[in-house]
Amino acid sequence: RYCQEFYNDEWNHKGSCDYAPDCFRTAIENVSGMPCARCMLYHCMKDAEGETVAHPCLCTGESGCTKRWIGLALLSLLVPCLWCYPPLRACHWIGVSCRLCGGKHKPQI
Repeated sequence: RYCQEFYNDEWNHKGSCDYAPDCFRTAIENVSGMPCARCMLYHCMKDAEGETVAHPCLCTGESGCTKRWIGLALLSLLVPCLWCYPPLRACHWIGVSCRLCGGKHKPQI
């Protein structure tokens, strides 16, 4: 339903679908101030076509990674809850690895 991939019910554990809604990930994003970071990236660091990166902390060899991280560092001085994002995201990653949280596949209806 979310990622359009085939799945087996036996292997459909929590965290098996990256595109499915995950209330813990959403809460971590909102509590840690990631909407502020996305807003800063959109208004200050978008490209000529108005596009921004999918996630503020992601660096995949794209140009502007250093500029983005400098912007995030400066923003974290004004929005200190951004410092909570890396440890909270690490806890979420451990929860997904242990199959305690994360999104699951759902059938097309």
